Amino acid sequence: MINFLKKYWFLILIIIIAINFSGFYLIKNSPDFLDLIEHAESDEMIRDFERSKFKYEMSFIFILLLDISVILYVPYLIIRNIKLNVNKK
Repeated sequence: MINFLKKYWFLILIIIIAINFSGFYLIKNSPDFLDLIEHAESDEMIRDFERSKFKYEMSFIFILLLDISVILYVPYLIIRNIKLNVNKK
C-alpha cells in the first residue's frame, strides 16, 4: 500500500480534490428540500423529493468520510516515516 502511494500520490491527490469540488458543487446547487416538500401536492412528489434528499445526503457523507480518512491517514504516514528514520539513525 505504501509503495502504491509513493508512486501515485499526485494522482490520488487530484482525484480527492475533484471529489471534494463535486461535493461542494452538490451542496451549493442542492435544492431546498424542506421548501419543496412543504409545497408538494401529492405523496408521490414527496417521496421523490425525499429520495433526492437522501442521495444528496449520502454523497455529502461519502465525501466527508473520505476527507476524514485522508486527514487521519496522512499524519499517520508522516509519523511512521519519522519513526522509521529515527530508528535507522
